[in-house]
Amino acid sequence: MKQFTYIPKTLLSGLLLAQVLFLLQVYQSNLHLFDTINAIDAAGYLAIPNLKTMPALKTFTAAFMGGLFFTFTLGAGLTVSAFACAWLWDRLLKRKNRFLLLFLIPWCLCLIALNSRGMILFAGAGFFLIPPVVFFLTLKWIPENPLHNPLPGLLLRLTPIIVLATIWLCMSGTNVFINFRDAFLLSSRTGIAINDFYYRYTMYPARIFKTLDQKTLKTCNLKNIDKKPLQKRIENELLRNDYLPVEQYRQVDLTIEKKESFLIFKNQGREILRCTAEKFFSKPESLLKTFSSETDRYRLFRQLTFISLLAGLPALVCILACSLLQMIFFLAGLPPKFSLILSPALILLVGLILLAGLSHFSGNAAKGLQNPIQALESRHLHIRIAALKKIADKHLKITDFQRYKTILESPHIAERYWAARALGACRDKKSSGDLLALLDDPHPNVVCQAFYALGQRGDKKAVPEILKRIKKSDHWYVQWYAYKAARKLKWKQTASR
Repeated sequence: MKQFTYIPKTLLSGLLLAQVLFLLQVYQSNLHLFDTINAIDAAGYLAIPNLKTMPALKTFTAAFMGGLFFTFTLGAGLTVSAFACAWLWDRLLKRKNRFLLLFLIPWCLCLIALNSRGMILFAGAGFFLIPPVVFFLTLKWIPENPLHNPLPGLLLRLTPIIVLATIWLCMSGTNVFINFRDAFLLSSRTGIAINDFYYRYTMYPARIFKTLDQKTLKTCNLKNIDKKPLQKRIENELLRNDYLPVEQYRQVDLTIEKKESFLIFKNQGREILRCTAEKFFSKPESLLKTFSSETDRYRLFRQLTFISLLAGLPALVCILACSLLQMIFFLAGLPPKFSLILSPALILLVGLILLAGLSHFSGNAAKGLQNPIQALESRHLHIRIAALKKIADKHLKITDFQRYKTILESPHIAERYWAARALGACRDKKSSGDLLALLDDPHPNVVCQAFYALGQRGDKKAVPEILKRIKKSDHWYVQWYAYKAARKLKWKQTASR
């Protein structure tokens, strides 16, 4: 039995360690955001997340749930990588010390690169602790005498991972995650629960590795600029880019000082760039993007998290599923060689079926659509959704379909989602009322697309309603979409007091 249990025991130990570290990282970030929101509100600006959502930032639940995002992406990637290295060193390289450099050098280089722009405490701790702990536990628990030749066993286990990963990566365009959500998550109660969990808690961890340019709101301090007319002019440019002046807050994202004829842009007390006032006013967006890029300490962390989402998590699922199947076959009395072949074969078969279903749902349904408006009459849900996507992409008028209101009342979330998005191309008052009604949809994903569509329509009269909804909402993701819609309609922050 030890031949089959050591793999899940090792991998789950790595995930447990990752969860502890990333929980602490998210909690620290949430506390910092709590203080930031207090400062933004005290300065009289609209805060995102709002004051209604703000208390959740100090809860264990938000930190724990947010930590799961990193655990099952970067944590999974680090755990699987360390396990694979330990397995190779034990089974194929016979634990010869000289081969340890093959694993130690990349690990050290990764640690150095990760902290090259400043120490990243908990993320760095994850890279520092997870690989060696998993490596050690693998060597401790791996059986001394394998049931079969390691090399054929390795090839058989790798086959489904390599085949499925290759197909998955080929499919991983800009819409693959959206298509996966529409096909598998929004089509069942369990999937909807997973989807709602993700959108409820993903904003907490995502904020950690976003660049300043990607964050909804940023804070700044201009009190060291003596000339009030210059200070006011700079403030106006910063507000256009969602940098909010909060002079009583020490941990601002941007501090601008004037020294002789130069403006000094600082982050956490460190000078990032300097330029003349004339240069700043000539291209403020460009300079602020440069500032954002130069203060980005999480670039490698962000890239590795995305790679782990695409490769590490699927590999973890395949390995755990394969071990579980082998254990079941062993308990059923089947020969080890038989279970060694059958387990990867079943994993490969199930994976191919899922990928085929995803491909059919996302791609094939849309290829034959000559008239997407007529396709809305189809009895098949995936064809109607494909038609709605095409209508939204081509900016066609969904109101040309006489019974389009029946789609807005569809029991299928994905159908209402894409119908809301498609309404962004319509400009008539009738569809405007439909969009406002969708703001009360019971599902947050649909509400987000209704806000998106309001922003696309360009009607500034919608701004007061959007701002009112932001203040009332208890869902951070919805508030984010609503804020982006208001900004799309040329609204900008002003201090209310």
